[in-house]
Amino acid sequence: MKRPAQGFDVAVAVTTANGPALVGEFQEVELNISHEPERYQPLNSRSPMWLDGDVEMDGTLKRGFIDAGSLLVSLFGTDEIGPGTSFTSARFVITATFNAPDKGLIGRYSMQGCIFTKLGISASGGKKVVDSNYQFKIESLKEAS
Repeated sequence: MKRPAQGFDVAVAVTTANGPALVGEFQEVELNISHEPERYQPLNSRSPMWLDGDVEMDGTLKRGFIDAGSLLVSLFGTDEIGPGTSFTSARFVITATFNAPDKGLIGRYSMQGCIFTKLGISASGGKKVVDSNYQFKIESLKEAS
């Protein structure tokens, strides 16, 4: 019986055209692929046919908050967001590498053309780590071994 992959079997890297970005370890990476087929009802038929529809890919990265100084610049390419502010969001490549040969799991998912859509920062009193949650959309996904 194969053993399941665990979190320490996966490493995540975030890069831009200029090199590494959002340097540090991520506690979680999530990849979602959704397919919205189109319903087609032929004449004189009581059951529909399903046509291929849009495919959307998105994901989430989670970790402790460590980028207080340059967070807006690294995600959005600007140090200020507000009325009258115009900016072009940076595009990222997010790579998840699976390295557990003893479990038969070796491979890499490369999420390309990623754009961050939401940043969440959660802080509570005491010794608890400040969390950051990065949500993103993916233009293309490549699977490599």
